[in-house]
Amino acid sequence: MVLEGEHHVVEESPTEIVHKTRKPGHSVRNPSGDVHMEYGGPNGSVVFFSMTTPDGRVFEILDRQDNVLTTVTLDDMANGRLPV
Repeated sequence: MVLEGEHHVVEESPTEIVHKTRKPGHSVRNPSGDVHMEYGGPNGSVVFFSMTTPDGRVFEILDRQDNVLTTVTLDDMANGRLPV
């Protein structure tokens, strides 16, 4: 859920690129494995994420060809080990 600012989501398929701008109050539920890019608006964004993970993996960071560069785990987040 977007709490403050503006949050951007970009979804790409072989035929199109969809750019969504989410304003405060917007909430969404995506299926596991949904591939997209997210970033804050010009003044940033504050977003509340609620996720479940059966194996500790929260999300993967991919390159432009959808190859996994790194996997972020619950343990990484709890211990401040987030990739930059």
